[in-house]
Amino acid sequence: GTPTPPPGTPVNGCDILGATITEPTPGQSVTGQVTVKGEANIIGFAQYKFEISGPSTSGAWVVVGTFTTPIASGFLGTWDSTSLAPGNYALRLIILRADGSYPTPCEIPIAILGNVANPAPATPGS
Repeated sequence: GTPTPPPGTPVNGCDILGATITEPTPGQSVTGQVTVKGEANIIGFAQYKFEISGPSTSGAWVVVGTFTTPIASGFLGTWDSTSLAPGNYALRLIILRADGSYPTPCEIPIAILGNVANPAPATPGS
């Protein structure tokens, strides 16, 4: 049996072997360049992509990264959240097979934080 996530953790499709996100974790707040870790390694692998949906995308899924090398486990890539308005988003990993089909995407809720204005540069010699 597959362990079910605790209540209040909406995670879809992340129990599929070779098609999971392990970082960020569901509900995590992210900012700037977001590192994604997990697995992207299914039979018939062609490519994988990160998609984001939320306030800045009007609820549509927007591709924020596409990669063509299978990853058995570990660092999948990064995507840039700086152009997105702060708020609650969904991040999903889609792994496409050579025939264009794909297993249920691993989808997790994340929060994008507002981009903090750059602090004034430190005075040299201080």
